Amino acid sequence: ISSALVGVGGFSKEVIIPNLLKMRAYNSLDYLCVRKPISFLNSSSFYKNINVVNDYNLMLKNKSLDVIFISTRHKDHWQLTKNALLNKKHVFCEKPLCINASELKEIKSFFKKKKVAPILVTGFNRRFSKSAKILKDFIKESTSPIFLNYTVNADKLLPNSWIYSREGGGRNIGEACHFYDLIFFLINNNYTNIQVSSINSENKDLHKTDNFFVTLKFNNGSVAKLNYTSAGSVNDKKEIIEVRSSSETLIMENFQKITLISNNRKKIVYSSKFADKGYQNQYESFFYNLKLNKFSISIEEQIEAMNLCFKVEELL
Repeated sequence: ISSALVGVGGFSKEVIIPNLLKMRAYNSLDYLCVRKPISFLNSSSFYKNINVVNDYNLMLKNKSLDVIFISTRHKDHWQLTKNALLNKKHVFCEKPLCINASELKEIKSFFKKKKVAPILVTGFNRRFSKSAKILKDFIKESTSPIFLNYTVNADKLLPNSWIYSREGGGRNIGEACHFYDLIFFLINNNYTNIQVSSINSENKDLHKTDNFFVTLKFNNGSVAKLNYTSAGSVNDKKEIIEVRSSSETLIMENFQKITLISNNRKKIVYSSKFADKGYQNQYESFFYNLKLNKFSISIEEQIEAMNLCFKVEELL
């Protein structure tokens, strides 16, 4: 499978490119597509064995190219994805898939009209982690509704960060879509009620998506709460998920450690030196399913996560 990566920023250099280069049995990373001349020069000298180009539309005309990985600033994600799909290329788009409800409507329409369409997968990697499997198995075994509390200790950003601008769409759309997808994956049920609140401050250094809280009630009686906050001191545990069944509690810390508490006894059921957020597993699943012409995450699930983003945005 011949692949191209569009956008060579920090995340691409730290995560996408190293993982794709490890996976030569699955794919060949043949192109890097960049926009700015300085990025062009830097990428060209650093990745000497990969073709570096800066004309995206021309690159899409290459019939030997199978897959486009997209990792640009958020506002370009859907337009770049749409162009690739129309040129019959499969797409792996880093989150978010889009940044507004009208773009999501286009996505729904595209896949409704196309009976046979290229594969599109969003980089919702957390569901592919070992931690997610353990959490999901725990929830499946529960005979009663569960309470899931998901705390994200977000980094503090400068007020002029691009994340808050039209390029980023804010932290709820640009970042929290990850967490909504994982919650839906774990509970695997339709939600019936949503409540949203945020810390409203006159401090201009705080954005409405810096500290917000989303509570979801599901059909099966389960409740999930996302606490997304940049308040407090810097915390090395970026993400903590606590799942409570009728008699046991499972606590996941930073995708590195999972503790089971039962009968007032603690047992570590998973431990890893590094935070494994499922990146490599997702890429492997993507390529494996691609050969079978299958979506490794259904388009309906991807739309559901993004749809919740825009619902939350309305209520903030």
